[in-house]
Amino acid sequence: MAWLLANSWEKQGNLRLTFRNLRLLLAAWVVIAIPFIVMTKLAQGTNIGFVTPLWARPLVAGDALSFYLYKLLVPFRLGIDYGRSPDYLLQHGWALITGLAPWALGGLLWLFRDRGQWLLASASVFVVGLLPALGLIPFSFQNYSTVADRYVYLAMLGPGMVVAWLVSCRPSWINKSLVVGTCVVVLSLLGLRTSFQIQIWHTNTTLFEHALQVNPNSSASHNNYGSALSELGRTAEALSHYREAIRIRPKNAEAHNNLGIALVSHGKLGDAIGHLAEAVNIKPDFADAHYNLGIALSKDGKLPEAIVQYKRGLQIAPDDLEAHNNLGNALLVEGKIGDAIFHYQEVLRMDSDNAHARQNLSVAMAMKLESE
Repeated sequence: MAWLLANSWEKQGNLRLTFRNLRLLLAAWVVIAIPFIVMTKLAQGTNIGFVTPLWARPLVAGDALSFYLYKLLVPFRLGIDYGRSPDYLLQHGWALITGLAPWALGGLLWLFRDRGQWLLASASVFVVGLLPALGLIPFSFQNYSTVADRYVYLAMLGPGMVVAWLVSCRPSWINKSLVVGTCVVVLSLLGLRTSFQIQIWHTNTTLFEHALQVNPNSSASHNNYGSALSELGRTAEALSHYREAIRIRPKNAEAHNNLGIALVSHGKLGDAIGHLAEAVNIKPDFADAHYNLGIALSKDGKLPEAIVQYKRGLQIAPDDLEAHNNLGNALLVEGKIGDAIFHYQEVLRMDSDNAHARQNLSVAMAMKLESE
């Protein structure tokens, strides 16, 4: 696509007008993107630990641009969490260089726009493509990192346009076959690099194991690697990674929840209840943590407290079948047969083939008849 644009403008002798022609297209792009930015922002929620000060946001955005340009040129040690969060960044003096360099480069491109409007246009496509995820508006993933590979996919059209124009507008003394051959070699090497990267994404264990090689201080990767190990039955290893995730980021609600689940399976109910309670304190709208806390409390014989947690979870996720069923069980033990029947019926209303709910409802109905 980039080559077609470059070739078309070259043939029309219209390279001087590239940026002027693209301004309206870029503006339309931004207008179309705004609703999606708003929806994404709402979907991410408000769980932002460190809110970047206004004065530092251009610095964070500039550092992100520097990082992406570096990775485009040196595509190695690619990971899912680079740990480049705003609070981490602002602790290091080198952030002044990485944060200001792209803006200085942009200023130079603007000063010399008459000579290289095609380059300014390409840079604009790159920046606009990344604009929603540069940190000018805080978003929840910044708790871990402002930069992520997935944010740059669309924006790579800009650098691609630069390469296409350089190939299309090569000086006459450069042999065309040499240029084509160089492009073939580079693309082949990149394809080979991609094949190696695909192997890393093959399973959750390989993905998060590699993520920890890239960034050993990634709380999210420790937590997710622990989950992957738990699925394989390697719970002892999983426990150590959950604990490491919490050590790195004490307010990691997901890690507290996962550690709590693992501790329940090991019979350590006191510790499990502590971590699950911390998960719901950190993230009150965490329905799964409320449900898991209810299970732990129920196993520990604390049914009234368990009932409270099941109900809170159902206020957040009213369609949770297991929560309805477990709440019904707890209510039945507490002698609240009518309330238990209601929750079993709710399960069957949503899933008429649910065998557990049907069996429990039969027991509850029999108990009701006996009590009458």
